[in-house]
Amino acid sequence: MRMKVKKSLFAAACAAILLGGLLALSRTVFDSPKRPVIYMIVKVDREDYEFWRLIRAGAQAAAKEHGCDFVFWGPKYENDAQEQIELVKRAIEKKPDAIIISAVDQYLLSDAAKQVADHGIKLLLLDSDIHSDVSRSFITTDNAAAAGDLGHHLLDRLRAGGEIGIVSSTMNATTAIDREKGFKEAVEASADSRASIAFKEYSQENVDKSYHLTKELLRKNPNVTGLYGVNQQALEGIAIAVRELGVQDRISVVGFDSSRLIIKGLEDGIIQAIVVQKPFNMGYASIISALKDKSETILTGYELITKETMYSPQNEKLLFPFAE
Repeated sequence: MRMKVKKSLFAAACAAILLGGLLALSRTVFDSPKRPVIYMIVKVDREDYEFWRLIRAGAQAAAKEHGCDFVFWGPKYENDAQEQIELVKRAIEKKPDAIIISAVDQYLLSDAAKQVADHGIKLLLLDSDIHSDVSRSFITTDNAAAAGDLGHHLLDRLRAGGEIGIVSSTMNATTAIDREKGFKEAVEASADSRASIAFKEYSQENVDKSYHLTKELLRKNPNVTGLYGVNQQALEGIAIAVRELGVQDRISVVGFDSSRLIIKGLEDGIIQAIVVQKPFNMGYASIISALKDKSETILTGYELITKETMYSPQNEKLLFPFAE
């Protein structure tokens, strides 16, 4: 009889320990704070787009540091607004805490962005804005100011009476609009009118189209002595054309963004100056802003880099980031 009592007491003790463990585990599971879920939908998701690759790296670093679940999406082609809209709708269905959008088109994406806010999801805009008064945070470069710096740099290199050609990206992206505006204002404000803008064309985010446009426009406009590319694809196409035509001694080239081809062009004197943004910082700041309760505008800075300054310690970090 005494043996049975001991066995019963032992069984009861084991059951109590097991129950206590289960209760503790349940408290751990149910009391743990929910991990924030953040979706980022950019203009294009391809490894050959250096800018977006570094945006993703910065966002991933911030998400890891702050315990977030991070999802990165983008169309295969940068001018595909319809696919980007569908990606935004899919993200809304997932009911995340925040959605970060870099709008391909400020008008076409405005309704999709409004739907984000209407579903109670925090909305952030990255790099490019939208045409809407919906509340949102905005993380970007001061594109107009940076373009103005490139305009002044190019004017300093041109002889009197020179003409300038602009190869832009897409018509309704606010990034391109600001870069065109800032550059034009710098050229038109020139006190001695050293140059004028002869043409502006759109490459539709395509290096090959920029290349063919540049060759054709230089053939039609023999007085052009300066070229401006508003983003990586536009500038790469310009650089390839100028190198192939062998006109680097009479044509000065400036533009936005960095890539292996652009860096090579800077080294070889094909390109005279570039503005390099800070995409890693932009991606990182986007995640930090997504975790805040307030809306805000964040300017993440830029550097104007020439052949003479490209190997300074600060500029080397921008041209050859660790995310390579």
